[in-house]
Amino acid sequence: MLNHVVKLLAKPTPAAPSSTKGKERENAIASSNTGLTPATIVRSFFSYFAAFDWSKDIVNDPTLPKEKGDNAVKRSLREPVVIQSIFRPTARPNVAASCNRLSAETFSLVFTTAAEKVAEGDWEWCLRPKEDSVTNFLTRFRAYILIKLSMWDMEDIGGDKVREVVGTIESRVPNFMVALGRIEGLYARVWPERFRTSPSGAESTSELEGYYLVGVGKPRGIDDPASSKSVGLKIVNASNDFERLMREHASFDKSHAWVDVNVVTGKKVRDMDLRIDKRFWDNVEQQPEVPVLSEVDELTISDTAQQDAAPAQVNAQSSAPRKGRTSTKLRPAQDVISRIKWDPSLNAEDFLIGYEDRFLGVKETELMKWKMEQTDMEFIPAHRIVWIRKNGEDGGIVWDRKAKLDILFHSGNSKT
Repeated sequence: MLNHVVKLLAKPTPAAPSSTKGKERENAIASSNTGLTPATIVRSFFSYFAAFDWSKDIVNDPTLPKEKGDNAVKRSLREPVVIQSIFRPTARPNVAASCNRLSAETFSLVFTTAAEKVAEGDWEWCLRPKEDSVTNFLTRFRAYILIKLSMWDMEDIGGDKVREVVGTIESRVPNFMVALGRIEGLYARVWPERFRTSPSGAESTSELEGYYLVGVGKPRGIDDPASSKSVGLKIVNASNDFERLMREHASFDKSHAWVDVNVVTGKKVRDMDLRIDKRFWDNVEQQPEVPVLSEVDELTISDTAQQDAAPAQVNAQSSAPRKGRTSTKLRPAQDVISRIKWDPSLNAEDFLIGYEDRFLGVKETELMKWKMEQTDMEFIPAHRIVWIRKNGEDGGIVWDRKAKLDILFHSGNSKT
């Protein structure tokens, strides 16, 4: 991309573009053609690609003759972004072949913002630290897809297995973004690093939790409230499909790894106090210090184009089993339900949920019939769950809110 702009600056193309965007793009080059100074290159780079039409235009070497006939570039519908390799011949002529529609929209948004900041001379924003960019991502969306990965008994399973599990998740996130890109009326952006929660006290090296985040909202220029519910349901369905794909993958050992994919509100993400996870998961003894993120910039929240994000459909949150640990804080009922459904040593059909009915007092229902989606007509909020117990008259209670009892995770007043 830089090669493309620099060569245009050195020798602007004489052909007059027909589209409005094309004129803006060429004007960015023409007005900057005063010598290849670093400032000119930087300003031209962002101005040029801010006006770039990724759906029609191709990034190539402008000094090479245009190919004709059978040698001409044939762009397929599956290539929203085409950036030709500057090396010929090559097995991968389009180095951006893995990009999707969402990638093109992100490019346009980011380059437009950067071009505006450079034009305004806002160098404080241009030279801001990476932590500020992370904070901006964590505050700009009203809804996020939260991919939670938990692993335990790390010393027993070994670094190779840990790398395999982590690699499985990360290598399939691009396919997940492609699936999200098929949803009309949706803009989504994934952060290319793993997050973690703020450490509190001594941390266990035998179990780790990390999060991958996808911010979801409406594309710029689209304001159709009627489609928000439909888009939200499609996001939930795509997330559930991705979760099922990960759980069924051969690399996942259910006795050591746990994955949950949920759509959550932006407020929940901000309340989690997330920061970049710099821990070495395949070598749990190496735990580098994690810097604290900067304060949330409220102006950034109000200025972002993603303020009109689609309403979130909040799924249940769960996490991996914690072995040998006593906690004063009772684990949520959602965690216990997910554990029962996920743990191969437990049969979910053997459990009942006791919940508070507003008119009839405490009632029970089978755990497998419990509806955890807000979009379901029979949805009951998790805070009304009183207990979870095994079926049968002699069935023992495994989780009790009032008694702060948790047999599965040994949290609350439970002892290991």
